Amino acid sequence: MSKKYELIPEHRARFPEWRDRWIANAMSTAAMTDLDREICRSAVLGLYAAANLPAPKHIVFVPSPFVLAFAGGFAASIWHRHSKGAATRAATGAATGDATRAATRAATWAATGAATRDATGDATWAATWAATWAATGAATRDATWDATWAATGAATRDATGDATWAATWAATRAATGDATGDATGDATGAATRAATGAATRAATWDATRAATRDATRDATGDDLSNWYYVPADMRQLAHEIGVGDFGLRCAANAYQMWSGGNQWAGEDAYLSFFQDVAQLPLDYSKWNHWRALAEHSGPRIMHPDFCMISDRPSILTVDAGNRPHGEDGPFCAWRDGSALFAWHGTRLPANWVVNRDEIDPAEILRCENVEQRAAGLACVGWARGIKSGAIPHKVIDRDPDPMHGSLIEIKLDGLPNPGRFLFAECPRNGDICEGVPSNIKSVLEAQAWRVGLLPSEFSYPAVRT
Repeated sequence: MSKKYELIPEHRARFPEWRDRWIANAMSTAAMTDLDREICRSAVLGLYAAANLPAPKHIVFVPSPFVLAFAGGFAASIWHRHSKGAATRAATGAATGDATRAATRAATWAATGAATRDATGDATWAATWAATWAATGAATRDATWDATWAATGAATRDATGDATWAATWAATRAATGDATGDATGDATGAATRAATGAATRAATWDATRAATRDATRDATGDDLSNWYYVPADMRQLAHEIGVGDFGLRCAANAYQMWSGGNQWAGEDAYLSFFQDVAQLPLDYSKWNHWRALAEHSGPRIMHPDFCMISDRPSILTVDAGNRPHGEDGPFCAWRDGSALFAWHGTRLPANWVVNRDEIDPAEILRCENVEQRAAGLACVGWARGIKSGAIPHKVIDRDPDPMHGSLIEIKLDGLPNPGRFLFAECPRNGDICEGVPSNIKSVLEAQAWRVGLLPSEFSYPAVRT
């Protein structure tokens, strides 16, 4: 194409529509349907074919990115051992009622069951089933984990390498993107990408990637002390399945096989805009498979032997600035019980949010992370911390009427300057604590500032409601 496309007013006018369409797709909380799964199966086969790769032996659907990371890593480790001719030394334990644990096991064996049986034989399978179930209660010690992490690096890279991902990317999405860029110029592409990606990235791709990497590294699960929650002990499960520390290491590197699905909204909005609106005369036949997966599923793992696809979340909320935020629970949660917690963009331990009415503010003050500490106090309520005495403060000015309040100053470790707050009783909302500028010196000034008046213009209402 010799002449570059130029954005015309009719097409530019559709930017908001296209932005909102792909933001809605990235923020979707709709569960995948049977039709979605059927479309995704066809699209996966199309992607592998487009990359001149053999079709994956298994296409597996899982309920969350956490199951995706663990099951994908476990499956990759089993296929790696199978390809090297080494039999798996242990098998899975008995099924449990735990949703994440059961889903992880089911997904792992759906992708690798035949290979494992081939590698171990039925007699070994039966014997190890009984033996490992009784012997896998203890969690792996940190020292063992660290040593394994260092010792298995090369083998892990072999098992979870990104060759399949890279090949499908090059053959489909990247190839189409290059052609679109050639036809449109960088400025036009940047405008369409930025409008969508900025609105969704923090709550979707950034949060999911960070949480799954943290969870696969820690692998303890069922713990409200982290900003993510996985209702299962994945270290124990790794040993029950027989993949052990090597499987956990592969899970920690699962991002090398990762594709974002509906979470990578910016690029998909960009390419689809020029496909559907500008109607560039390009061959989209290969990219259409990628697009179908983006429109019908969450993130996925692509491996030479299997493709694993995650469902979308059941909860996904942000604040007015598009920052991850959950007022009374997770900002993002999946149907298997896994969840992510944040307060206006700052990741918080689940316990602080779930038990915000009972948590001791002193526990939050012990947190070394300054941003987490400030967000945690905002979550549980500055007023409660002040009233309980957990938050040390100095009274600058106090009005005799508690509904007029007190002007207080708080200095938190790690912050360069103290902050000033108006602390008062409210008949409707209970105790309130609101930040005010540091140059305010009296309760009257603080009350006037709250309503945008000078102190000389302000007077207290006769009746407070």
